[in-house]
Amino acid sequence: MSYEIKELSAVSKEISFVVTAERVDAYLTRACQSVNQKAKLKGFRPGKIPRQMLEQHYGQEINQRALEKLMSEVVFEALDELKIAPAMKPSVDSEKPLLAGHEFTFKATVETLPEIAEVTFEGLEAKLPERPEVGEEQILEQLENMRTRMASFKPIEDRKVAQEGDYVDFSYVEACKAEDHAGHDHKPHERFIELGKGTFFTEKPEIEKALIGAELGKPVEIGDLTMTVNIIKECIKPDLDDEFAKDCSDKFESLEQLKADIKENLTKQRADQVETDKKEGVLDALIAKNPIDIPEGLVMKQAEEMAIQNVSRFPKEMALKFFKSYGKQMMDNLKPAAAKMLKSHLLMQQIAKQQNREFKFDEMMELVLGSARIS
Repeated sequence: MSYEIKELSAVSKEISFVVTAERVDAYLTRACQSVNQKAKLKGFRPGKIPRQMLEQHYGQEINQRALEKLMSEVVFEALDELKIAPAMKPSVDSEKPLLAGHEFTFKATVETLPEIAEVTFEGLEAKLPERPEVGEEQILEQLENMRTRMASFKPIEDRKVAQEGDYVDFSYVEACKAEDHAGHDHKPHERFIELGKGTFFTEKPEIEKALIGAELGKPVEIGDLTMTVNIIKECIKPDLDDEFAKDCSDKFESLEQLKADIKENLTKQRADQVETDKKEGVLDALIAKNPIDIPEGLVMKQAEEMAIQNVSRFPKEMALKFFKSYGKQMMDNLKPAAAKMLKSHLLMQQIAKQQNREFKFDEMMELVLGSARIS
């Protein structure tokens, strides 16, 4: 075996391999022996099928087994020899099958974690976004949300076309292709939403918009979805008075007490958000001060995990369907956040090494925050 290395980037290498004909034959022989143990041909016991006949009936399986084993072992032998630690499983590429008596060539792309010599983290400067103090407007908005949650809903009898602002009970069914049919029960799902709020399929707002103007009982098709508005309702909210406050909780005797409690909670939420802003701002400054490359494959893997988490709120079948249709788009949108997460962890790990401390992200975050200048 021989190989040549080409540097694609600071974290990516392409290795071209040439495997001798003798080694190719050895892998094919081993694959034949493995397949022979389980192969079934009339008139032959397992393990006793002649090789020529075995190759005639199981040639594709033999070649695939030998190919996968060869590329895996050859690549990791080279990585061990070169003392290269891959960040994830190398990707291999071969356009030709193995041929007995012929040498075999293929390429492998190997991604590695960046080498980080020293991280500068003292005195980072971060500018925070403006977060207005909690005022009457935010309190009233919260009260309005509470009124909606405690509202009653009455069917609208004199109108059959859904409008923005209506509350609708609707059902939806997802179509599937033949290859997706297994396990697809085609049962309709039910939802109740306020039209125009963008709460249904937030990643594809045009789906909810298709319900505006829909006629009661008549299906609306958009993409793979068929949606039907079953009931159009109006929202009847309770009056905003002391009785409303008492209905919210036994601890309130008046609307003013309720408003004071809302203000306290919103103020705490704002303080929590400011703390999050500080951390995010300092991480941005840390990454800008210490630029590093992250392997593309690792970023995409992290983005995929984040996308899967985002669709987990849907019913299982719907989540699978949605991810199949829009997963790539979601992953592309999440790549910046995924890259930031990975860079942050790698830089914090290096800071822990520099400090001769056990790596705990939160502790390293406090250390970096403590020396930062935040405005």
